[in-house]
Amino acid sequence: VAALAAGGEASERLGELLAADAKSNDFDSFSEAEFAARAALIEEAGGREWTAQEARRQHAIAIEALHAVDMPHRVREQLTELADFVVVRKR
Repeated sequence: VAALAAGGEASERLGELLAADAKSNDFDSFSEAEFAARAALIEEAGGREWTAQEARRQHAIAIEALHAVDMPHRVREQLTELADFVVVRKR
């Protein structure tokens, strides 16, 4: 959604492709190249960066919420490690 709302050529092209996709019933024939083209447009339009920022924001909220819950330190530590693995991990 962020990529579609961003404006610009990539956003416009992505919208056109997704609108055409919505009219199709044949998703089984999508090639890797077609998926890659859509992913590249999402990245170019800023969708990936927006998603990463939102994930970090939600991560911070979740970690803060953990501190408000009475639980053993080790459990809090494990939940934090899990959240870090999902959101903070390096590619």
